[in-house]
Amino acid sequence: MKSQMKWGVTDIMLAVIGLLPFGYGVLVYDRLPETMATHFGMQGEADGWQGKGSFLALMALLTLGLPMLMKVTRRIDPRSENYEKFEHVYDIFRLGITLILSAAMGATIFFNLGYAFSMQMFALVGLGLFFIVIGNYMGQVRYNYFIGIKTPWTLADEEVWRRTHRASGPLIVVTGLVSVIAAFLPNVVAAWVFGTVFAGSMLVFPMVYSYLQFQRLRGDGK
Repeated sequence: MKSQMKWGVTDIMLAVIGLLPFGYGVLVYDRLPETMATHFGMQGEADGWQGKGSFLALMALLTLGLPMLMKVTRRIDPRSENYEKFEHVYDIFRLGITLILSAAMGATIFFNLGYAFSMQMFALVGLGLFFIVIGNYMGQVRYNYFIGIKTPWTLADEEVWRRTHRASGPLIVVTGLVSVIAAFLPNVVAAWVFGTVFAGSMLVFPMVYSYLQFQRLRGDGK
């Protein structure tokens, strides 16, 4: 029987972090333009706009809703019993997502208030720090259907899952370090450097590695 879902100190902390940029947005609401720049291209240029009211409401929904949704989805995961094996890591993932969403909301508000800074630099540094943190814990993520590296082969075999996450963790940390360094490069160069490393370490490597591990285990007869 699955344990009853409980709400504790971590959930309160995440809610407070998620509400901080929304509260600031409400305080400076009259100073914000009616139509805010809310999306930025890889070179940091604004290429999407949204009404300030709908932006604040949507971002509040994301910063509060996504970490709480993660608390709910683990209860319906067919592998829900595995979450207890990496409880603290799961909370770190939830905290990291909350922080990066809240920071993105705050940065967007600052940008629309006229503060001069590079959104590309902010995004690359923020993502880099996030990757560095989660990369260090990736090897502890246990077999589940909602977070982690999900390829056909990691989902098909728990040992492939374990090996792929342990091998990918250091590469995710490297991706984070490259992201932070790329933040200080010229815009076009930064976008290409980050995009190439991200694609290689976060997409190509897990697919190829998990496939090879799956074939090796099947060939060895496990």
